[in-house]
Amino acid sequence: MIVRVQEGKRHPFQDGDYIKFSEVEGMVEANSLEPTLITSIDKESFKVHVDATQFSSYTRNGIAENVKVPQKVSFHGLKQSIHNPIASSKFGMLETPDLRFFGRSD
Repeated sequence: MIVRVQEGKRHPFQDGDYIKFSEVEGMVEANSLEPTLITSIDKESFKVHVDATQFSSYTRNGIAENVKVPQKVSFHGLKQSIHNPIASSKFGMLETPDLRFFGRSD
């Protein structure tokens, strides 16, 4: 399902964000969806990864809110990290994270 925001407005979402809908009129099934993965198409529209073929027809309005979804992170044990510190995690001991994206979702 592709969502377009109000004309002249921009959405703040990025690829990989999860959103939750509320106050959608007509397509009320969207209001009860779990947080849903999206893909940004451009600054005014995004694709929601859900099959909406059985939903009722959209009438108007609706709010899409960014929802933070927990992500599982795994690490190597101390013994393996001592032998190979760079392979220990995404940001190994000798690797500096890219701070341009600090505070933003990937």
